[in-house]
Amino acid sequence: MLNNKKTFLFFTILITALFAMTIVSATDNNDMTSDTDMPAIDESPSASDNVNMISEKQEVNKDDNNNKLNTVSTTNTLTKHNTKNIKTKTETVTNYSQLVSKIEDATTTTKITSKKINTKVTSTVVNKKVGNSSINVTLKTSDDNVISNAKITVLDKNNKIIANATTNNKGISNIKLDLSGGTNSLTVKYDGNATYNPSNTTVSINVEKLTPKITLTATTPVVVNQTIIITTSVKDANNKPITGNVTIRLNNNILKTITLSNGQATTTTKITNSGSNQIIATYNGNVNFTTITANKTVTVNKLNTTLNISANNTAPRVNDKVKITVSLKDSSNKAVSNQNVTVKINEKSYALTTDKNGNAIADYTLTKSDKAVNVTATFKSNGNYLASKNSLNITRKYQADMELLTGSFDTKPGDTVKLIAHIQDNHMDIDGGQLVFKLNGMSLKDENSSAVIVIIKNGLAILEYKIPDTLGARTHNLTAVYASNTYGRVELTTPMTIGKYVTHIDVNPLYTTNNKIRIKAQIVDQNNQALNKQTTVSIKLNGKSYTLNTTNGTIDYQINQTLANGYYNITIISGENGKYLGSTAKTVLIKSVTEIKTNYINNTLNTKTTTKSGDIKTGNVMSILTGASIIKPGDRLKLIAHLSDEQIDISGGQLVFKLNGLSLKDENGSAVIVKIKDGLGILDYKIPDTLGARTHNLTAVYSSSKYDRVELSTDLTMNRLNTHIEIDPIFTSSSTNYIKAQILDDNNQLINKQTQIVIKIDGKSYNLTTSNGKINYKVPTILSKGLHQITIIAGENGKYISSRKNTVLIQT
Repeated sequence: MLNNKKTFLFFTILITALFAMTIVSATDNNDMTSDTDMPAIDESPSASDNVNMISEKQEVNKDDNNNKLNTVSTTNTLTKHNTKNIKTKTETVTNYSQLVSKIEDATTTTKITSKKINTKVTSTVVNKKVGNSSINVTLKTSDDNVISNAKITVLDKNNKIIANATTNNKGISNIKLDLSGGTNSLTVKYDGNATYNPSNTTVSINVEKLTPKITLTATTPVVVNQTIIITTSVKDANNKPITGNVTIRLNNNILKTITLSNGQATTTTKITNSGSNQIIATYNGNVNFTTITANKTVTVNKLNTTLNISANNTAPRVNDKVKITVSLKDSSNKAVSNQNVTVKINEKSYALTTDKNGNAIADYTLTKSDKAVNVTATFKSNGNYLASKNSLNITRKYQADMELLTGSFDTKPGDTVKLIAHIQDNHMDIDGGQLVFKLNGMSLKDENSSAVIVIIKNGLAILEYKIPDTLGARTHNLTAVYASNTYGRVELTTPMTIGKYVTHIDVNPLYTTNNKIRIKAQIVDQNNQALNKQTTVSIKLNGKSYTLNTTNGTIDYQINQTLANGYYNITIISGENGKYLGSTAKTVLIKSVTEIKTNYINNTLNTKTTTKSGDIKTGNVMSILTGASIIKPGDRLKLIAHLSDEQIDISGGQLVFKLNGLSLKDENGSAVIVKIKDGLGILDYKIPDTLGARTHNLTAVYSSSKYDRVELSTDLTMNRLNTHIEIDPIFTSSSTNYIKAQILDDNNQLINKQTQIVIKIDGKSYNLTTSNGKINYKVPTILSKGLHQITIIAGENGKYISSRKNTVLIQT
């Protein structure tokens, strides 16, 4: 080992000699060391014993280029528990041998070891409350000698120093600790020194938390849903705020957990249940303070409520649907939803529930017996709300609506017509009250000159009225005046147009033997009745005119005129007046010195009462009537159906009129469907000319989804039409002769039903027929010159009354 070292040193010295450097140390892994054997030492020296020296190697760095080649340092190190000075000496060499020798000396270190005294630390708990925690620590040697003036360190479980202290002359230190509540595991440590070994101990302290003071307040008094302020204050025993959080409960339901700020927590809430409610504030504690709870009882009063009632119609009429709205609100004017409200309207009760807006709605339809809408709304007290009640009275508005119509379109003086007034209140037929019809402002009167008062039944007032003969043919004002204690006075006027009668003149050929010529004729109306209004008549004879007046249509007028024997044309003209249309007839005057025998039979004046028809017939739902009392083929009239249910007029649905089981049709052959409005179905209808004069079956068929099918029939009696024949005297010189004439009906229209005709020529009869009212008959024999008496008779049939006409044929 030494040879190796020397070799290395030689190499090192050779290098360092070249650089003339002083070697002072060596740190290479291959440094050579010299171990010097030392005497044995005390294994257990104390701090006051003599210490032996131990040599340690001194390293020489071969690479050290320091120029101190001639210097070798020897360091003696003394390690012991008391303080000693360490001396270092420096020597100079002049040759390699000395260098080697000194190197070996320099690499020797003396090491002195002294054994420390063992110690022990004990700790006892003195106080264990938050803010007042302390321990007593005693430090002694292993042989129970106290160690004074020693530094003691206290560490927590995370080895963080929490306290430092120094032992007194008794080796004791009382250490105050700032500990949190709960179990604290501590280490008490003595670090030792040159004389004493370190030691430590552990101690566990269960620190008692402090009990804080808590106060709880809430604003009062309160009602349901009113906002209240809850304030919690938490302080220590010295009335200082503490930290942490507070949990607020309402009847054991957590409202909120709030962090204390300066020892105080505030929140708000609304209590939704009336009665006693518990507010609980719990301080949840922290590391230093325990949990604590405070309670407060808050009495929550029920809310006052108000019921408001409104109606969408403040002047309702019968049959109106009135919407009643009840609004429930609390004392804060907030809507109260989902609450039961009882609404009573005219003895009818409704159990309602308020919606989200606090509203409950009931619909009520006014009946005929209702005089008002009396509403009472009641809300009973419940868990959170006090009871309330309100009422509303709405007076019914009475208003009569009237429709006025006449049943015929072809009204003439002397006709019997039906005057119809339909009286209702908002589609509800009215019964009771009085109605008077007026014509041109004058009440219609009976034969005793008393105003005719019409009784209202099922909303209809119907008066069969004969148009006075004295009434002019023009447009008149027909007025209906309705009056009752309930509805007051209602008046409605409609125009009624009176037409003029068609007239014709019945006159035979006239004969005279002297110059006193007696003209006899009869002017009749379309019903073959004598005129009853003064009429001016003009007679033309032989170029002269004669004027007279007649009040009954009879002409019996004497003309004094000198005439030679022969034939003279006579024209009679009936003038037009306010009632009758004018008409003209031609005849012939035959003057002869000898009397000419005749056997003329005249048409009989019509003095019979015409059969009436169209009486009202009423069923459960429908009434049916015709608008005229006397009906003839060709007349235009109104077919009327009145529909009501419990006197409420029906609207909607379809109605069809049938005659003898066949639906009445329009010009396109389609059934006429009548719309029902305000309870009336009205069809303007012209009686067909082809309809026979007899009693027919008039049926009204109503159908709707609600009423299904309603059918009602009544009799419709048709009267025959009067006829008259128009033919002028015939003057002919031909051996072939024709008799030409026309058969006209009431309205001066050609008849249109096949009719048997008899033509008598000088008493001999010839039969023929006509279906269009025209006669063009060829006389089947050659007539002699002179006068021939002609009579034409139109026979009676299902539609027409018979008539006849006398004239003459003069063959020249």
